[in-house]
Amino acid sequence: MTFGQVTPSSKSVISADPPPGIPYKVVPPGDGGLPVATSRAGLHYVMALVSLTVLLGSASILFYSSGYKDLSPELHALRFSGVGLGSVMMLLVTLSLPKPPCRRIAPWLLVIWSLFSASFVISSYVHATVGTEAFDLLWMAGGIPLVCFYCGSNIIERFGFSILLEALAISNGILLLISLIDDPNFHYRYMGLFGDPNQLGPVGLMLLLWAVGALYGLLLRSRPAPARMVVLVIVFLLSLLLIFASSHRTSMVAAVSCTGLAALSLRRRARFRAVALLGIAVVLGVLIFGADKPSSYVEDFLAKGFGADRGFLGREAIWRLAVSDPKFFGNGREYFLENAKLGAHNSFLHVFGTRGYLACGLFVLLCGYSVRVLFIQRRLRKHSPAEYVMPMMLLLTYWELSLTEGMFSILGNGIQLAFLIALGALAHRASVRNRDGQSSAGRKAVRSAYRLSTLRAAG
Repeated sequence: MTFGQVTPSSKSVISADPPPGIPYKVVPPGDGGLPVATSRAGLHYVMALVSLTVLLGSASILFYSSGYKDLSPELHALRFSGVGLGSVMMLLVTLSLPKPPCRRIAPWLLVIWSLFSASFVISSYVHATVGTEAFDLLWMAGGIPLVCFYCGSNIIERFGFSILLEALAISNGILLLISLIDDPNFHYRYMGLFGDPNQLGPVGLMLLLWAVGALYGLLLRSRPAPARMVVLVIVFLLSLLLIFASSHRTSMVAAVSCTGLAALSLRRRARFRAVALLGIAVVLGVLIFGADKPSSYVEDFLAKGFGADRGFLGREAIWRLAVSDPKFFGNGREYFLENAKLGAHNSFLHVFGTRGYLACGLFVLLCGYSVRVLFIQRRLRKHSPAEYVMPMMLLLTYWELSLTEGMFSILGNGIQLAFLIALGALAHRASVRNRDGQSSAGRKAVRSAYRLSTLRAAG
């Protein structure tokens, strides 16, 4: 569908281009601002969803390991082959698009990431580990820009951020289902196939992000679909149960902040619906999950997760290790495993301890850059609020988890790859607005024409 054509939903002619940075073509009336450049039932959408699910799900196999439990050789091989297959599929999907909306990677993002990758290569050279890290370094320097920043940006620009959250939910749901098939005895601090009970928290959090994002889009509609809303509320409750059962405090904090952020971003009437829906969900959760022991999960979570003797669970000793022997190019990738027998439990200190000052500084710069490109997208709140809130939740989740967990690694897990894909799409949208050399007045004129055409379509 292109501008100037009559659409079945609007029955009017759309003649103006969208403002720079808005990837989709037409926002149908009452659809919450979700992109519809291509039919959701179309072949390209299915191929894109499958490729993202394979990529993110294969990377998330890392949740089956921890500092206490290594991945088996079979799971290692499955993880690497799955990431490779997902990358090839995403490339094929991008090449099959009639007119890829993203023709190049955002320049500033490419510069920052290239420097960041170069700092890892230099650190590996200093510690004589280039040979053992050759595949990882190639993936970081070439694979991530191609797959996440280029192919991922094209998929997001074509189908919107909802497909990314949907792929995260499906891939993590499959990991959870496999674990429950192997060990169906679900209980508090459930472990199953996961490397640690805490690993269940991020899995539940990914399901919650999709449920909240989808509910956000439905609440913006003038006539929400009741059946879909009931399903999403059930998924929301189940994801909260998983987070409580894992006793993972950071996941709970991220869940509360993302849900609150989405609720506050709604309009007044939709916000009232969200509060009412949340109240109903809480009541149903108490009735369903607390029938025998009304507050067992909550009591255990508060006692074991936030008890006075818990603190940072020994993380402060690991963090002290990161700054006790600082080196410009770090102490090598096995530094924390050799000295603390655990990971750094903080992405920033992990990069600082293993790769040094330069890499950590660039990682902080990447964090600041992600905030900047997200802030630039605030103008989307009027045209497509869902396309503004969904990546905001994803970025907020990643950086919150990074403060107390080692979320960053070269190959990464599903959450990290989803964050990089979202960052690439946001950076592309931020760079598009000045690409054609439009003046400020010109951009305002385009926005005004776009608003007028959308209002005509709605009428």
